[in-house]
This record gives sequence, C-alpha cells and structure tokens, in this order.
Amino acid sequence: MTLTIDAKDYFKLDEPIVTSVRVQLPKAARALYKKLEKEMFLELLTGDVTAMNAAALTNKCLQLANGAVYTTRPAWESVHDEKLQALASIQAESGGMPLLVAYQFRSDAARILKAFPNAVDISTPGGLKQFMTGRVPMGIAHPKSMGHGIDGLQKVTNILVRFGHDWNLGDYLQMRERIGPMRQRQAGLERPVYEYDIVADGTLDDTVIDARRSKIRVQDALLEAMKRGHK
Repeated sequence: MTLTIDAKDYFKLDEPIVTSVRVQLPKAARALYKKLEKEMFLELLTGDVTAMNAAALTNKCLQLANGAVYTTRPAWESVHDEKLQALASIQAESGGMPLLVAYQFRSDAARILKAFPNAVDISTPGGLKQFMTGRVPMGIAHPKSMGHGIDGLQKVTNILVRFGHDWNLGDYLQMRERIGPMRQRQAGLERPVYEYDIVADGTLDDTVIDARRSKIRVQDALLEAMKRGHK
C-alpha cells in the first residue's frame, strides 16, 4: 500500500524561478578540460591529475568546471574563477537578500569562503546560528548536510544558488526544500523562490542538469500515475 501526498494538491504553490547563469571557461582552462576529458590525465604545478576510471573522470571534470581540481599530492589547484565571478554578480543583484549557496567539493567551499570573507559555512553549528540571524550575506553548505530536519532557512532567504552540480536527485530536492515554496508558505511569507544554476558552458555541468531533469520527469509521472490509481 502506498500513500501519496503532494502539497501542490492542497495549496497554491508557484514553482521556483530557475535561472541558468552560464560562464565560459578561459582559453587555458578550456584546454585543460579538453585534455583531461580525452587523456584522463593532467600535469599541474601542484601535482598530477589522474582519473583511473569513468566515475573518477566525471568527478575531476566537474571539479575543473567549478574552478579547481584535486591533484595526487593530495591538494587542489585553482584553474579559473569564472564561477566565483558569477556568484559575485548574483550577490550584487540580490538586493541585499542573503544567498544560500550549494557547493559540491571542499575546494569549492574553501575558494568561496576566501572570495567572500563575510560568508559562513552553515553545515557547522556556529555558521548555521550566524546565518539564522539574517545578518550574514551568504551561507554555504553541501547538499548532503542540508537534508531533513534543517528548518528556519526560509525565514532568512528565498534565493538558492548552485555553485556546483551533482547527479543525486534526492540531495538536489532536499536543498531546494530548505527554502522552497512550501517552506515560504509555512513561514507566512508570500514571496517567490529564486534558484540560480551556475553552469560552465560545454562541460559535464549540462549533462548532470539534464540527467536530473529526466529523473524529475520520471518521478512526477510516477506520482501522477499513483494519484490516478487512487481516484
């Protein structure tokens, strides 16, 4: 027996307004990306980048698309700042509203916190407490640390930015639900939810996003079929 409850069947909920913010890799970074994609190996100043299989290559390509890639030391080396610049533009246009930023790799977190000194990591108790005051302009977190049980973020912001991308649909949806339309309504706030996907053009970012959309379409179709079965 399966019970399906969809909030949209009971409340008027507008879908989040999703904007794709596309960035172009600089010529040198693009050359590195193409070489890694083809040869599964790179030589960088801080060490080598080696992908032993397709799964590892996927991670390395997504890292490079975000702006930094892990080497064999282990360490990571920055190769471009295009996504950081895009994040700065989104912040400048936010009208003072704090941003909730989803990152994928520790290198992403380190680079964001360095580029935005007033940002906090809300996956830590101290960072979360600071962000909840509403006086911090940016809170960053990995989607896996923002699942069920994290509440109150919807009172702080209605803007979600995805700095990096991952295949996991569950993590994607849980991150959305931290400040999503239903959460806004529960907080008594009648305001739209804005989502920004920062996408490195011509990289695996597009493939990951397309795969997630396909999963969402399949999931929505299944839920609709289940609803029809109950009528």
